[in-house]
Amino acid sequence: LTLLADTLRRSELLTLAPSVLLHRLYHEDRVRLHPAAPLAFGCSCTRERSANAVGMLNAEEVADIIAADGQVEVTCEFCGALYTFDAVDAQLALKRGTSDGHNSPIH
Repeated sequence: LTLLADTLRRSELLTLAPSVLLHRLYHEDRVRLHPAAPLAFGCSCTRERSANAVGMLNAEEVADIIAADGQVEVTCEFCGALYTFDAVDAQLALKRGTSDGHNSPIH
């Protein structure tokens, strides 16, 4: 692909339609150009998924966090959403994690 792209001039990349560029690069192959679709920022994080993450933590670690901060905070690294879990919610998450087998050690 890099070798093919190197055969194009900058002006061609900026001015030619995508269909023309594809034909020039791949004229020996059968190429289909799909309709453009708008890109959108989207995140699939939820409180439930964050609770699942809390449920996978060690119970002692969760207790230490709650003792120090009064709650467990989970921040989505994609969108920045903040989910907080008080002691009760954190314990529920831990119980769910244990019942699902996520919180059990593997060895």
